[in-house]
Amino acid sequence: MKILIVDDSANIRAMIRSIIDSSDHQFFECEDGDISLSLCDDYHPDLILMDIKMKRMNGITATRMIKTKYPRIKIIMVTNFPYPDLMRESIAAGAERLLPKEELLSLPLLISELFKNTENNKHQ
Repeated sequence: MKILIVDDSANIRAMIRSIIDSSDHQFFECEDGDISLSLCDDYHPDLILMDIKMKRMNGITATRMIKTKYPRIKIIMVTNFPYPDLMRESIAAGAERLLPKEELLSLPLLISELFKNTENNKHQ
């Protein structure tokens, strides 16, 4: 699986990688939503783990743009700001889930469930 991690903190990107790292995954990283757009064009990730608050382009805007061009890409918003209004905006933009950064350890299970459901839908 190709996974793009988009977060303005290199430490958070490294932490996310270490939590979900496996030989089954190929990782790409960037620090802003605007860069994520070109990386989607270059690498066609299966999954994006997207921060919301970033300097040049926030994750909600980037998600909306990515899902318009690549609707099959799954996006999980990963944020320190899991407020209900941001959750609604994230889902409206096309994200599958919003995950508070304090719950990062649940990422492997969340990813497994997200792609298991996708596989089940392919076979129905």
